[in-house]
Formats: sequence, C-alpha cells, structure tokens
Amino acid sequence: PAFAEDALSVETELSDGAFVYKVVDGSYTIVKCTATIVTQVPGIRNGVAITAIGDGAFAGCTAISELDLPDSIKSIGDNAFMGCTSLSKLILPERLEHIGEFAFMGCSSLTELELPDTLTEIPKFAFSRCDHLTEIKLPDSIKTIGESAFYECTSLEKFRIPAELKEIKPYAFQEWYSIQDIDASANDSFTVENGLLMDAKKSIIYRGLASIEGDLYIPDNVTTIRTSAFSGCARIQNLFLPD
Repeated sequence: PAFAEDALSVETELSDGAFVYKVVDGSYTIVKCTATIVTQVPGIRNGVAITAIGDGAFAGCTAISELDLPDSIKSIGDNAFMGCTSLSKLILPERLEHIGEFAFMGCSSLTELELPDTLTEIPKFAFSRCDHLTEIKLPDSIKTIGESAFYECTSLEKFRIPAELKEIKPYAFQEWYSIQDIDASANDSFTVENGLLMDAKKSIIYRGLASIEGDLYIPDNVTTIRTSAFSGCARIQNLFLPD
C-alpha cells in the first residue's frame, strides 16, 4: 500500500515503452499504445491497478492481430480500438462494465465476439463495420442496443436476442446482408415470426432475415417498420402492406 501511494503521488503519468498511463481516480488508465505490436495488456504497474482503456488509446493500431485484456479493466473508452483492422482475436475482461461509443468500429478482422455478463448496454456504433463477424454472443444482461451498434456487420449469420433486452435503437441492425437466423426465444419483449423480428405485440418490425425472397406480406397488425429493417434483403420482389 505504501508503495502504491508513493507511485500515485509521484508518477501521475507513466510510460513503459508499450503504453502511456495516467492516474484517474486512484488507478491507471491506458491513454495511448506506443508499441507497434502487442498481444497482452498488463493488469498492474508500479503496484497500481490498470482499470481502464482511455478514449482512442489503440485507435488506428493496424498491426495488432490479437489482444488479451486483463480482468482489472472495467471500462473501455470511446473510439478505443477504432480502426484496428488486423484485430482478429479479442479476449474481453470478465468484469468489464462499460464500452464506449465507436469503441471497436472498423475492426474488420474480428470473426467472433463474446461479451461478459457485467455489461448492460451496447452503445452507438460500438461494433459497426466489423464486417467479418459471423457470430456475436451477447449476455442476457444487455438491456439496450444503441444506434448503429452493429451497423454493416455484413457477414453476421445468426443473432440471439438477450433475455433482458428492452430497447433496440435505430440502425442497430442495418446492412445485415447475411443474417439467416434471429433467436428471440429467451425474451418476452420480442418475437420472430416468418423471418421477421418484431415486438411481442407484433406491431413493430425491427429486422427481416436476408433469406426472405419473393413476396413479402406485412402482417395486418403491424403499424411500424423500423428504420433499415429490410436493408440488405435483396431478394424481396413484391411487397404487400396492410391498411
């Protein structure tokens, strides 16, 4: 403890050749990655825990292909990994509580993603343009999926609606060219019928499967079709709308 106190009082900013750290609320935040290639983020430096990845800390680090984040990390800031185009393997902390806006936008080499059950929200544009993702595992704790959160995840084939999800914001599922299966069986607020993701009352359509082709009949009790609900559904030929 004494060593940690000395470190906090003397070294409010630290560089170890790979990262630049700053003290924020008594622990270190990584504010910049200075190494060309890294595979692991440390959990402690000078006796002080590293608890956050700051805004834009890894943005544009195109040479990083895999990264293991320690369980001490509780927060990932806005734009933190934006444009890390070679990042194909990512291990997120089990105690992660916050992901910032645009955090992983454009991580185009990611193929699979699993988020811990400590998260309750996917913020806007968080995983947009991750166009090689084929599978996303969201915990049941997620209550909100933000605007354009998975925009242009064009390779995504299946998606499970978390049990506690209550809100899907506009453009969240836009340009899902490959989506073949949406499972809402664990959630009482949404349902899937005839390839359509709808609210439980079947009055709002949030997303249609890319496999829909030929004639599309919108059910009579539908009053709202959400923005981008059928973006990428290229095989629809005839559309029949209710009164």
